[in-house]
Amino acid sequence: MLVQAIVYGLVFWLTVLTSLLALIPYHLLKLMGRKREAWFYLGRLGRYYARFILERLAGCRLQVEGLEHIPRGKPYCFVGNHQAYADILLIMATVPEPAGYIAKRSLKYAPVIRTWMKELGCYFLKRESLKDGLKGILYGADRVKKGFPMVIFPEGTRSRGPQMAEFRKGGLKLATKAKAMAVPVSIQGSYRVLEQTGRVRPSWMGIRFHPPINTVGLTSSQEESLTQDIWQIVHGGVLDLQKISPHGKN
Repeated sequence: MLVQAIVYGLVFWLTVLTSLLALIPYHLLKLMGRKREAWFYLGRLGRYYARFILERLAGCRLQVEGLEHIPRGKPYCFVGNHQAYADILLIMATVPEPAGYIAKRSLKYAPVIRTWMKELGCYFLKRESLKDGLKGILYGADRVKKGFPMVIFPEGTRSRGPQMAEFRKGGLKLATKAKAMAVPVSIQGSYRVLEQTGRVRPSWMGIRFHPPINTVGLTSSQEESLTQDIWQIVHGGVLDLQKISPHGKN
């Protein structure tokens, strides 16, 4: 087990380090003023490395549904449940363009990974600070308005299992402040990759993108109920994915 963990670790970090070299064309495109092309290059690169890590290194099988629901040419963000660290890789591996994340502040100090997260437009959040939480929402809303998708995990932390916690009150403020389309996302099985046993192992992982919800023109009462409405959609999707998972509800 120890040898396997060491090999996994070495190959993972080698993969991440080589991805930094692959960022060179991205930076060149930005220097040339071709920022949109650079952004889509970053998306293609992210999809390749995320799939490589999940499918080749971890041996996972991915079930992807509902990509046709992701908006085109409109500001949008993803709102999903959060089972595991692998959720970020799963989203990177499947979405058509790169998305930023509201991430915990400790990741700001993770070597190599922080470079990728910075380029994706992530915000490193002090979870204990309400003031920083507001700054994170305003930052994310501004990014979305400018056409750069963001990902929100309103549970606030990983569930580390198939259960879903309630979405935090105000968890959808990023979407409503940006007047963006909110795309509910259901994830199932990602916790089996690492969190369930504490070591990397192959797993079936399912992700479903639901039809987007337009947050433009919502009344105050509709904004209030939006968090619970999306929770119900995401939870229903998780239950559906559990039905087709080879592991069932576990």
